[in-house]
Amino acid sequence: MTQIRNILSKSPLLEALSVEEIEVVLSMLSARNVNSGDVITKPRDEHADNLFILVHGRIQVHIESEEGLNSIFVVNPGDLAGIITFSGRSISPIKVTVVALETTQVLSLDRTKFECLIYTNPRLMYRFYQGMVRHTHRMMRHFNSIVTTLSEQISPAVAEN
Repeated sequence: MTQIRNILSKSPLLEALSVEEIEVVLSMLSARNVNSGDVITKPRDEHADNLFILVHGRIQVHIESEEGLNSIFVVNPGDLAGIITFSGRSISPIKVTVVALETTQVLSLDRTKFECLIYTNPRLMYRFYQGMVRHTHRMMRHFNSIVTTLSEQISPAVAEN
């Protein structure tokens, strides 16, 4: 549990929560150990709306939507998978399959159980969702920097042709 606390303490997901609020979230998490190739969740699975937090290993998230098929690789401890389905689905239909790429441990947070906190601890929920937004924003900035770097590397080559 110490490793899990350390990972979660570095996650933007819980950075605004008090020690007591973190304990509430920890009590709602379940750990899953999976092998390479194991499906962690898929559409219509009982865990399809859960939020997954990577403890160790690597996972791949396959997202099928109106825009097509995309994959996201989750490789850093504390990273999240299932944000859209956990936060209440997408406006457009979306199907998510999460697969382990190696021996992996994830924490799973059940959306239905977590949503019960809206009645007992709305401040915790608010801060938790703020953390999800911060996490998503950091991911977007990271991907934007990669795209910018690639564009700069490609632009000179295009200009020469």
